[in-house]
Amino acid sequence: MSRHRTLTAIFATFALLLAVWLSLSGVVKLLEPDRAASAIADHNLIPSTLAYTAVITIAALEVTAAMSAIAFVLLSRPSLALAVLSVVFSILLLYASLVWANPPSTPTSCGCGFSWKPVESWGPIVVRNGAAVLGLFAGIAILRWVDSAPIATAIAPPRSLSTPSSTSAL
Repeated sequence: MSRHRTLTAIFATFALLLAVWLSLSGVVKLLEPDRAASAIADHNLIPSTLAYTAVITIAALEVTAAMSAIAFVLLSRPSLALAVLSVVFSILLLYASLVWANPPSTPTSCGCGFSWKPVESWGPIVVRNGAAVLGLFAGIAILRWVDSAPIATAIAPPRSLSTPSSTSAL
């Protein structure tokens, strides 16, 4: 398998895994909006009167972005899938960083959707989301790099014209 196909398959798989995780997270929020709204209100970043609206908006964004990313992978456009996911995970990273910088007075759930256990330290969540963002941006850069390689080799002169051969001296 060529380097291009291998890297494309790796990053397409990475995008699919993150998209499935994001989709499930959004669906769980939609199934338990009151619980998710309570967790978001406890973070003290938005007024508690807007927490329920925020949960529905966030869940819809997560599911829509995840489905878009899956569609881009299926349409053989993994770099677009990575771009969509990088926007969402950058927002999640920013949110987690704000909560980490100004943590709630008592431990509360992250509202991520999979576990409602109180979070003692937001550092690991920031690191997790940061790693996802770095992987997504690295994937975009690497796929752009390997996508540009065929153009460069197509412009290069053929080897038979660029290197002297022993038969040309005859």
